[in-house]
Amino acid sequence: MAVPLFWYGRYYFVGDTQSGAFPQWYYYGKQLLSGHWPVLNLWGWRGGNNVAEGQLGLFSPVQILLSVSASMARDAVVFSTIAKTLAAVVAALGGYALARSYDLKPAFAYVVGSTIVLGGEMQYLDMPSWVTGVLVWAILPWAWWGVRRLMIQRANPLLAFVACVLIVTIGYVFGTIYLAIVFVGCLLDAARIYGRGAFVRVLSLGVLAGLSAVVVYLPGILTSPVTLRSNQGITNDNQLAVQVSHYAASMIPTGLIPATVDSMGTKPLGYIAWFLPILLWVDVRRVRAAMRPMAGALLVLVATVLWTLGPSVVGPLRFPVRVMPVVVLVAILLTITLLAKATSRPSRARLWLSLSMVGLGVWVTASRSVPDAIDQFGCGLLVCAGLAATWLLWRRFAAGDPVRAGGLVCALLVAWSVGLQVYQHAVFARPPSLDRHTASASDAFGGILADARGDVMALGTTEPYLAAHPTPSKEIVVAGSWYLTDHRVANTYTTIGFRKYVSVYCFDHLGQTCPRSLKAVLSPEPATGKTRADLLSVSTLVLWRPTLGAAADAAPPAGWHVARTTPHTVMWVRDTPVPTAGGVVDSSSGTTVTQLTQTPRDASFRVDGVPAGGGRVTFSRLAWPGYSVHGGTLADPVDGYLLTVKVPAGSQGRTIAIHYTPPGWALGISCFFGSIALALLWSVVAFVRGRRSGAAVGNASDPSTEPTGTPGTGEQAQSALAGPSSS
Repeated sequence: MAVPLFWYGRYYFVGDTQSGAFPQWYYYGKQLLSGHWPVLNLWGWRGGNNVAEGQLGLFSPVQILLSVSASMARDAVVFSTIAKTLAAVVAALGGYALARSYDLKPAFAYVVGSTIVLGGEMQYLDMPSWVTGVLVWAILPWAWWGVRRLMIQRANPLLAFVACVLIVTIGYVFGTIYLAIVFVGCLLDAARIYGRGAFVRVLSLGVLAGLSAVVVYLPGILTSPVTLRSNQGITNDNQLAVQVSHYAASMIPTGLIPATVDSMGTKPLGYIAWFLPILLWVDVRRVRAAMRPMAGALLVLVATVLWTLGPSVVGPLRFPVRVMPVVVLVAILLTITLLAKATSRPSRARLWLSLSMVGLGVWVTASRSVPDAIDQFGCGLLVCAGLAATWLLWRRFAAGDPVRAGGLVCALLVAWSVGLQVYQHAVFARPPSLDRHTASASDAFGGILADARGDVMALGTTEPYLAAHPTPSKEIVVAGSWYLTDHRVANTYTTIGFRKYVSVYCFDHLGQTCPRSLKAVLSPEPATGKTRADLLSVSTLVLWRPTLGAAADAAPPAGWHVARTTPHTVMWVRDTPVPTAGGVVDSSSGTTVTQLTQTPRDASFRVDGVPAGGGRVTFSRLAWPGYSVHGGTLADPVDGYLLTVKVPAGSQGRTIAIHYTPPGWALGISCFFGSIALALLWSVVAFVRGRRSGAAVGNASDPSTEPTGTPGTGEQAQSALAGPSSS
């Protein structure tokens, strides 16, 4: 984990970590420490529906721990580096434990645990940028190990359930799908080898894990019709897609996958492990026995490889290269298993065959990136040297001292892997994700909005400037970094977004806007006649001159004044700031109301007057699915996105209240806590049964009490056939 830092000290603080993950942790942690659980963030607008978003991890112990810690961290770069390093350690230990569950000796399991961290996608995308991918990948081997432990040893299910819930509650749907595939693989193993009882145990645990997922994903699914995630369909835009040719070069640490997201260029995202050609040394006569307990793992490998080769957009699932860390995990596990259990003394012909495989990989990647051909050929020579050294060690000691051979070869595999990683980062020092040069110190953002009042909206496209200037900007930030200013800013980061709201102000995924956004904010909304800035309860506008041009330097409208100017920004502030978002901002002609209460999920008002045909009241909050009205009914949203209530005729003097409950909330909460209760009950029963079985075994050890008869049948006999892994 330290190797990339020699070339780029901010390696683990770029891309989505910088613009999304760390700022969201900071915000979530501040909210938790203040005693608030932020289901809904009204002033966030772009990123306000935290429960539908999912990836904030409202139910995740892992995300909560990271958030509280991040809110107290003094340096975001240091914090992100430490957090990701700890995740890598967790993943490596999990890979080791998983390999041991397949009866690999410690040295071989050490290779699995050490080298799964070095996969190209994990090194260059997830670790620098996509934190949720790192978290689910780190816990997945532990969940898999726990399921196998429950399946084979009939162990207490608590550890496996906890690991599964930790993956699910992170809120990254890829991780939940990985877990489902692992369960299918384990069910296959149970049906083939371990008996009906093992099958039922795995299936039961899978059901409990699935129940815990309802509360995480159901609100997002039911909210999706109004978000940017609706109607995405199935298509192929080839963004961060994996091709068959990339697998042909997957043993080359500098093998390249082209990408078109954020101008990523090409990076070795398809790299799995340099020692994959060792598969050509396998003694085919021993493969069947070695692979007998590996059918489930093979199924996981096939499923994830097909996923990476499939359409690049399947609804909300994008960028198939994200699946590569799981491919790396299973491919290395299977390769090392076959090396340990199905390889004797490979011939020279086998060595030349494996070297030819490397040559093919070098040719594939060099021909697709001619400017990097020299680097590819140099890397290919290093891989060939490593294979030759491994072949010599294996042949020299395998016949006389296989234990020593295994230890030396495993040490060489890991050492050579790290050496190739150094070469890899010397060639490709920078991660592909964009560095927007956000300040790392948590106290470096206070001055950016020092003159702002009330809710803030920033207008313009700032990312090109921030990416081009290595000094952190003191004028403006982007996306989730607005959280770090400790002001209420509408431009926060989200992966969903309310579709109609986004289109009116032309927001992109980072909360940036196009040149027409200022005109849209100041224009009157047709149904109410009020400016949209009034309806949004915005009191401060930060205008980015390079985007808005002369409009930013024009005189502000009546009721506003210029509070500050910088070389690139102009700040307009209301002469009299309005209350923050969430309250009543308009009522139809003849309807007068008095607002009584307001919280993120509730608001109420008293009807002072209403015409005979009824009236309409509009709130400065998005019309997310899940709102209910007591004393009135929901009306069509004003401007297509503002929550609007229909006030019935004759309701003078009555109180009308709105309340937000995430759609599917009651069912999700019931499933979540129900799964926990059932898992705890199962664990208690398993614990009691284990104590009784231990006592029975102790009594049976006395010859005077030992029963006579034939050995057990059914599941016990099947466990005995499983070999050492069931002991």
